[in-house]
Amino acid sequence: EGDLTFLELIESFQGLRELNGIEGIYWKNGSEIMETEGRPLLDVDELLPVPWELVNVEAYIHRDMYIQDRRRTLDIGQTSRGCPFNCGFCSSASIRKRRWRPVNSETTVEQITDVVRRFNLDGFWLRDDEFYINRKRSNEIFEGMIQNELDVSFYTSGTRCDVFARATDDEIKTMKQAGAHTLKFGAESGNQRVLDLMTKGITVEQTLEANRRCKKHGIT
Repeated sequence: EGDLTFLELIESFQGLRELNGIEGIYWKNGSEIMETEGRPLLDVDELLPVPWELVNVEAYIHRDMYIQDRRRTLDIGQTSRGCPFNCGFCSSASIRKRRWRPVNSETTVEQITDVVRRFNLDGFWLRDDEFYINRKRSNEIFEGMIQNELDVSFYTSGTRCDVFARATDDEIKTMKQAGAHTLKFGAESGNQRVLDLMTKGITVEQTLEANRRCKKHGIT
């Protein structure tokens, strides 16, 4: 993860520290490839809030291809990092050690509410690798959004159909009430042999059933 590494790299360019003292980087010294120790994963609850004031946010608010009935949709970043699964095609398992690290639900609700109200959004995108791992947490976030009366539609980067299968009908209803519009399931293949080769850990039927449940609740 580059949050601190990049800052320290800039400091090294300014002559404030040596490259070989920065954790988590590779570089070339002539023809030789240099490597430092890996950097420990960050505590996501200690991350600084997004400095929206540094960006012309209006330039990034748009009518989204998924939520086409809303006109002010914004990518508002992550509320968790990592994924506990081990799909053969994905870098997350090696980079983030199969550890899922969520920001606590109370802080997440505050952050979502703040950005929706600050920029008058009617839609947003959460780019978590896997937002729904902990159903209790995700349900608390949805309940908080409902209590704060956020009139929004939202979608997330992706979710697994087997994770979605653990949600109760009541939890899905709450999710829908909070504004869930689209779920992007990682189907990857309709062929079980291919799914097994890529160590996806799901079945074709699980993907079909997840889509049936979404249809039942009016989620795309």
